[in-house]
Amino acid sequence: MFKTENLDRLRREMVKNGDKSYLILAGDPHSSEYVAPAYAAERFFFAPFSGSDGTLVVTLEGAYLFTDGRYFIQAEKELKDSGVTLMKMGTRDCPTVENFIVKNKLFPCASDLFLTPQTVYEKLIEAIHI
Repeated sequence: MFKTENLDRLRREMVKNGDKSYLILAGDPHSSEYVAPAYAAERFFFAPFSGSDGTLVVTLEGAYLFTDGRYFIQAEKELKDSGVTLMKMGTRDCPTVENFIVKNKLFPCASDLFLTPQTVYEKLIEAIHI
């Protein structure tokens, strides 16, 4: 269950490990359409958003939930006063997760390597032009 202290503890670990950001995806390693609750538990621990689709990027200064138009109203309500900023995917002013990480120089970016699909890393590599 979400508590702001969870984000504080994560940030302390990030500092210890030298990470500038931590990426929590909504999916599973197989990019399944219907994700088992166990794969979403990590995001629920760090953000009070109960929707089934949302990617969380935690930085040393903030936390950002990327989700699409199906969840804008729900996310606004659930994220209120949580310290997590809603990033409205598909809107003109919202970058992709990969571009957000690159633009803000959030490397090294940590994540659970076993849960992160290879395509996410491929998009990050493409975004930073390696």
